[in-house]
Amino acid sequence: MEEIRTKIAELKHICVTLDAQLKTRSRSFGELVFPFDPQVEDPILAETYQLVETQKEVVGAIEADIARIKQATSASELAKEEISKIEQRLASIEFEKNSLYSRIGVITYEEYAAGEIGEEFSLLFTSITHQNAELSRIQKNLKENELRHLAASFFEKMPLKMKRNKMKSELEKMDTAREDLFKNSGKQICNSDLIGHVKSKNAIAISKDFSRLDQERDRMYALLESRKFEFNQNQDLLNHSGVEGDVNKRIKELEKQYNKAKIGLDDAFTALGAKAHEIDEYLGLAQQHEELLTVVNEINSLNLERTGIQQQLDTYDARLRIKELESTIDIDHQKETRVKSQVKVLNEQLEELKQRISSNRKQIAALKKLVAKQNIEEEETIGE
Repeated sequence: MEEIRTKIAELKHICVTLDAQLKTRSRSFGELVFPFDPQVEDPILAETYQLVETQKEVVGAIEADIARIKQATSASELAKEEISKIEQRLASIEFEKNSLYSRIGVITYEEYAAGEIGEEFSLLFTSITHQNAELSRIQKNLKENELRHLAASFFEKMPLKMKRNKMKSELEKMDTAREDLFKNSGKQICNSDLIGHVKSKNAIAISKDFSRLDQERDRMYALLESRKFEFNQNQDLLNHSGVEGDVNKRIKELEKQYNKAKIGLDDAFTALGAKAHEIDEYLGLAQQHEELLTVVNEINSLNLERTGIQQQLDTYDARLRIKELESTIDIDHQKETRVKSQVKVLNEQLEELKQRISSNRKQIAALKKLVAKQNIEEEETIGE
């Protein structure tokens, strides 16, 4: 019986394999015949067609959502990178312009100090002139401090050193402030008609550099606004697509929905293929298309093989059932023998009980007669 069970298991495994192959071929047949519509009036077929249409729309919609989110994400990241580069370039342009402002300021001040340009620059350089005077004063005091420090006693050196450090700190601050003064002056010169009064040839070259940088800055700002607009558009699209912060999480959710919908579409195509294989119009259609005919022949071959395996399986199932029934009969025979043996013993016990009951009844009858006779004799005795 174990051999039969083993054989049945093997046949069932083959059936599972063949069923999977049949399902695959039916799905292929359904996919191939779906574009065709022989106008067969069959409610089940029509319902299956509608199911395929519905599932295709669901799958297509999810695919479009995934593609849209991925495209919007990629575009947003690209726009973000470009925005960062543009902002860096704008900062660089501002740095270059500030450097040019400082150069123009220095060049113009040197011409002003040398008396090469007019008094129209005097108000512009008032702060620098005052600073130069202060700078000269501190430098003079610093030199005197250093000379005194060389000749001073040990106890005098410390306060002199502290004072010298303070003056150096003031000079450093003045250098920073001086740079800002030249930059601000240069900016005012470049953004006014004063630039035309500067005599240095370098000023003309710097002016051209300013013009070039301004044009590039304007172009960068326009490009920046464009990229910001693109970024915001794609962010709005992502928000409308249900993305809340984590894009990968949303894509995984959609891919899960897509896989489920794809399975539904495959099942719908399989049902369509199986149904179409039962209809003559589709089999006739297959005769006109080599690819359809190949799939139909494969399905027929698999069905034939599946039928043969099923017949073997039914035969082995019957043989197994016979063996199981025979085994049950043997067990029942054994039970019957045991029951018959038990019945014989019980019958003997029953006969013994019957005999005992009969004997006891006879004794009761004899005893009753004796009791009745004694009662009569007692009554006679009392009557005398």
